[in-house]
Amino acid sequence: MAFNFPTICIDDFYPNVDRVREFALQQQFEPSDGGFWPGERTKMIHELDEEFYHFFTQRIMSVFYNFGSEDVTWNISSNFQRFPPYSNDASSLTNVGWTHRDTALFAGVIYLTPNPNPDSGTSIFHPKKDVLPRRLKHDLRFDLHTGKTVDEHAYAEMMRENDSLFEETVTFKNRYNRLVAYDAGNFHKANSYVKNDEERLIQVFFVNALQAECLPLARWHHNLL
Repeated sequence: MAFNFPTICIDDFYPNVDRVREFALQQQFEPSDGGFWPGERTKMIHELDEEFYHFFTQRIMSVFYNFGSEDVTWNISSNFQRFPPYSNDASSLTNVGWTHRDTALFAGVIYLTPNPNPDSGTSIFHPKKDVLPRRLKHDLRFDLHTGKTVDEHAYAEMMRENDSLFEETVTFKNRYNRLVAYDAGNFHKANSYVKNDEERLIQVFFVNALQAECLPLARWHHNLL
């Protein structure tokens, strides 16, 4: 599999993370109408605070580009997202994210819970023998994410079947103000929605388009020649 971005982990991403968290918690959160993602999200951040949106996008893209010498433009979508546990049973697989990949160029999360369950981080997976999961006739995730009653045994079997197609290659713990980001072609999942003191709160982002002289890994390969 060819990727354009490396997998990265940056601690202490925001210099003012408590203010970012406070701003996030002031917003209204809503579930996905169709159950396409778990938990609840806010409106797009560029709709909530354009100045903060520009600060964030420049901060993440400056990891790869020098704006003083490179002409770079991008389209990035971002929301705050929170995850109430779906079951009071901490071992229930309804409290575990689904292994999937995103329709974007580059994606990631910033963890915004001060005292998190460290095991509620993110893992990266590679398909076994390039076998990809099939489209399910009835995906129980959509029921779970829209508040419908789900047979936990059937849900667990569905998840185990999906996970059997992958091998875990990298795991990141949940740590306050940690950014984890990856090429969106990578399969990944949230490892747990089980909380310590408070719900799992993150900022999720997707780099949908990017115009630059070279993408990061293409530039790296070119420099090795």
